[in-house]
Amino acid sequence: LLLQRQDKPVQENGNGEDSEDREDNMAEISRLLSERGFAYRLSVAALTHNHDVPSKPPGRYAAAWDGILSDMLLQRLDMAFCPTSNFWDRHEYSDGSAGIDPSPYFSYIVPLDQKDGGAVDGLDSRKKSALDVIIDCIRRQVSTVFPAVLECKHAEWWAHCRPHSSGHQLHFDSDDEGRGGVRNPVCSTVINLSTDTGVGG
Repeated sequence: LLLQRQDKPVQENGNGEDSEDREDNMAEISRLLSERGFAYRLSVAALTHNHDVPSKPPGRYAAAWDGILSDMLLQRLDMAFCPTSNFWDRHEYSDGSAGIDPSPYFSYIVPLDQKDGGAVDGLDSRKKSALDVIIDCIRRQVSTVFPAVLECKHAEWWAHCRPHSSGHQLHFDSDDEGRGGVRNPVCSTVINLSTDTGVGG
């Protein structure tokens, strides 16, 4: 359960926290959110866990890794998508601040090499950009949990540069945002790039 109504009773989470203190804290959080017009919040179960008993993410639905990309590739991403990069100006990107509406959604489609290393749609696997290499690295790692990605012919990517207080609502990725029927991707991945400017994601 990721979302729950504000008025739903707090359930025992088993993390050893005093029940009365926890209920007081959650009541205060609910009051503050209600004052600001929110009717739903992240479930307590999604925000609390037992630190003494490590949990394993469900392998079929989610996974997380660190260190997949080399320092060089991460530096290329930082340069390409840092807040001062010309990528944002060239796309007339707006983060929704300064009284300007956020930019409409846009993305890019990249043809993928197949498992046997052959080219797809004219892509010469010997001439790859840094982004192609990054996608390949992610795809290889992800295939250990979601092997169907090895059969995919294309990858879609996009980037955002927004203050931490203006992120996306909770959602599932879908082709054309679900228009004409919901078609979810085989797998969705996220890379968060760290900066010192209060902007990320």
